[in-house]
Amino acid sequence: MLVLGFQYQGRLERANGKAWENLAPAGITGLQSVSRTFRQMGPTGTVLAYVPPEEFLGSDLPASELTERSVSLEFLFASGRLKQLHEQLEGAHSAAERISLVGDLLAERQPRRSSAVVRLAANLIRTRGRVSGKELSRLTGLGTRQLQRLFLTHIGISPMEFARLVRFERSIERIRSVGVSAGAEEYADQAHMSHDIKQRTGLTPGQLRSQI
Repeated sequence: MLVLGFQYQGRLERANGKAWENLAPAGITGLQSVSRTFRQMGPTGTVLAYVPPEEFLGSDLPASELTERSVSLEFLFASGRLKQLHEQLEGAHSAAERISLVGDLLAERQPRRSSAVVRLAANLIRTRGRVSGKELSRLTGLGTRQLQRLFLTHIGISPMEFARLVRFERSIERIRSVGVSAGAEEYADQAHMSHDIKQRTGLTPGQLRSQI
């Protein structure tokens, strides 16, 4: 998922190495391969929206340009429209009203989508990422290079990296609801699970379990 953030009070910052960088009042964070740290500067009011890359960006912008990044939404919406939304969010009287205002903005985008990518992403999620590269090509009728190019454009990462993220997220769900050993069922073995979780979160499976 892409994460869209709309700040109407205070300020959010994102860790960038040993420094901190301001997030745009209206910004978008692309797919991330590892965990990221954010902090609030004083009382903060923010509305977050989670949208699939292929549903939101379509072919208007390569999703790979957002991978591992957080940038302003001014490249997708006019600055005047974003300023209007900020004022509306600031003056809104309830969370429901603010969510509705953000929903109205998102509805203004109707990107062109690749049906092959949408179909393939859904299949990867349904099969919990357990599909080979050869099977991906068979499902779509597309060559490996073409599939790679389409995924980078519409999703931001390769098909196989997307499959790995699906397995990772499923493993986290299993660890949260059942336990560490259940999370390993999504991988070839527990060593593979431990390596992936450590790489993406900086924590061991046991440490992660104690925090979620």
